[in-house]
Order: sequence, then C-alpha cells, then structure tokens
Amino acid sequence: MSPCGVGRDRSRAPGLPRVLGGMSPIDPSFLRTLESHGALAAVAAVAIHGFPLDWNHWQIHEWPCKLSAIRDFSRYTPAVGLCQWFHFEDHRLDDAVRWMRDLGVTYLRTGLSWADSLRPDAQAWFDRQMRALDAFSVTLTFCFTPESEGIRPHHTSPPRDVSRFADFCAEQVRRYG
Repeated sequence: MSPCGVGRDRSRAPGLPRVLGGMSPIDPSFLRTLESHGALAAVAAVAIHGFPLDWNHWQIHEWPCKLSAIRDFSRYTPAVGLCQWFHFEDHRLDDAVRWMRDLGVTYLRTGLSWADSLRPDAQAWFDRQMRALDAFSVTLTFCFTPESEGIRPHHTSPPRDVSRFADFCAEQVRRYG
C-alpha cells in the first residue's frame, strides 16, 4: 500500500478507473514529469480541478489556451472534463456552457448548495442550471451547510442533524439522477 492509501494491487476493484484528479493550475510540465516516471500509464484519465471562473480566476476567453496546453496528452485525456461551480443565479452559466461545448468538454463536476436551497426560488435555479448542463456527463456534488443548520454558523460546518442534509441530497438525486 502506498503512503497515500492507494494500493498498487487492483484486486479490490479491478474495473474501477483511476483518475489523476485535481490538477490545478493546468501544468503541462507536471504532466511531462509524471509521464517520464510512468505514472500516467496507471491512470485512465487526467482531470482538471480548475474552477476556471473562480479559484484560478481565469477569464472565460482563456479556457481554449489553457486546455490546448494539455491536449498533447490526449492518450491520457481523450475526453476533457472540468470542475466548475456556479454561484446562485450565476450570470456566467450560459457563457460557460457555450465555451465548454465549443472546447469539447465532455465531463463536468459541479455542485448544488444545501445552503442555497433555502433561498427564494432556489429549486428554480437548480432546475435551470441542470437543464443548461444537460449536454455534459455531470458528476454532482452536494455541499455547504446553511448557517442555521450547522453545529457552528458557517457554511463549512457539519450539520447538527445529518438527516436533514441527507434529505436535501436525496431530493436532488430523485430530481436529477
């Protein structure tokens, strides 16, 4: 077993694809280094954990250049995926969807906020967001505790009653799953 808990023995889940996740920022030199050590041969895909509109503060028009920088590694990245969250009623949603389609993005990881679910018209926003993302293979993450529901009044706090969070997740899975 490796120090990070990932064993080299695939017997526990032989069909489970391994993904190099969380590359941020996009760094072709990093990929070349991994390739030179044979590490990329052990993964099925290279994921980009960029939140391009947020954490990395890329402008949307920079996406083509950023993604082009790693297209040379196409045998490891046959399909492009991004991780991008959209804020409640995010005005960038339609532009981002257009760019992702133009760039050939196939996979998208995004999220729905339990905290946002308490806002007026939250479900209408979630519906709009998920309809806009229908062209992508979406992995949906649920996050952010409402301040009123947390052990502490903070969006990163664990919920006082985990079943309330589970109910939110279950409802969204029924709706979009």
